[in-house]
Amino acid sequence: MQLEFSRLNPTSEMVALTTRRNTKNLIITPAVLHGPLDPDKLAAAVHRAVDDFPQLGCTIKETKESGRRYLTWVPRPDLRFPVNFVTMGDRSTASDRTLPTVQDLLGVLESSLDREWNLFEELPGEFHIVKVDHEHHLAVPVVHHVAADAGEASSFGRGVALAYRELVTGEKLAVEARVRGLSTAMNRIAPRKRKSALDGFSSLWKSVQAATLRPTLAQGSGSRDETREFHVKRLFSRQETLQISEWISRAGIRLSDVILACGNLAIDRWNAARHIEAGPITTAMTVNMEGRYSGLREPNATSVIFFKFLPEERQVPEDFLRRVSQTRARHFGRQMDSQLSGNLRRMLDSVRLLPLGARSRVVYHLVNKQQFSMTVTMLGVVWPLREGDRAFGESFPTEVGDTLITEVHGIGYKLLSSTPIVFIVYVFRQQLNVVMAAAGSLFTYEEAECFMDAFASVLMELSEGTPAG
Repeated sequence: MQLEFSRLNPTSEMVALTTRRNTKNLIITPAVLHGPLDPDKLAAAVHRAVDDFPQLGCTIKETKESGRRYLTWVPRPDLRFPVNFVTMGDRSTASDRTLPTVQDLLGVLESSLDREWNLFEELPGEFHIVKVDHEHHLAVPVVHHVAADAGEASSFGRGVALAYRELVTGEKLAVEARVRGLSTAMNRIAPRKRKSALDGFSSLWKSVQAATLRPTLAQGSGSRDETREFHVKRLFSRQETLQISEWISRAGIRLSDVILACGNLAIDRWNAARHIEAGPITTAMTVNMEGRYSGLREPNATSVIFFKFLPEERQVPEDFLRRVSQTRARHFGRQMDSQLSGNLRRMLDSVRLLPLGARSRVVYHLVNKQQFSMTVTMLGVVWPLREGDRAFGESFPTEVGDTLITEVHGIGYKLLSSTPIVFIVYVFRQQLNVVMAAAGSLFTYEEAECFMDAFASVLMELSEGTPAG
């Protein structure tokens, strides 16, 4: 597969420029494997899959055109995608020593993940094969956000699993499940609306105004100087997932609306228990524009739409959920994600005369001024369609020969912006997965666990039709 691009698109360029200090911009999609594993064949599968994702075989460089500076992709056939072998040691934080938590796994990989990622000299990713015991491993793709959005990173993990299956069994399997994407993309591809210069200025001014709004945060005991991030996962049972799915279907809403609403209500519940007055809650929801607009094929097609809700809008949970759904639909009707992408391009164009170091500092500062109470993103693994009582198959392999893929984790590791709570959401084996990354400057690990309990309680109460206030 040949590269169809040479210059980084605005999203990838922003990610590259903001990968500095404590911002690592990594998307990690570990698969939990039970059964026999051939590490050498798995490593070979990684390199075979990389061939289908050419940006993973590139570094970046800066080029100048008419005095303006751009970042471009540079194929590096001299570099081999890194595959590392790791043994899981003592897991003192795990309640069950045979089941390492997401936080345990990140602790084992911390030195690699937290290094200074030099995208000008190294490939934008790596793969770890982590041995837990004799027939229990984790296959851990790490993809830098400069090279992939959440959906693309998930596809790379799937590609590795399929390539490994072919090497082990000799059979080539194409996963063509009939599914509905978990992203907030519309059901039909739409052309982008042409914006006038006045429209562009208005949209940019609204973004500047949004940066001045102080969001309401969940009150925590984190330390201002803490650079760690705490990751907590909740895996809902098949019965719970079915209950949530049927409720969503009856209500005519989307899972992304539900996660956003429940996150807002969890912040209210958490703060009320600490006698903190409710205030405006702002949420950033990442969306994949490739699923919305014609003529757009990029490995990183991420954009964002923003929400702000006042306390009085959140008083009745059921009404609030409908308001969230209506607001999201209105944002899409106005193509707010496309407008934000245009604003980002204009911001980057405004600093192209600056040298790389200065440009990086300016963009890092501007991006981090956009602070939100929380962020919601969908991983790209999908929500299976249902017809009557029959659910269609998985979009991700669940077994490879005698080895079962029992769970997939979705982790956003130290992503850009200073938003302290990030939810990553997806479905695997007909179970809803929610992984929360919480900044250590906001929560302690114990508080992150408790906040996730509050979120899960709100979600189940709403799906059961019981009060969630």
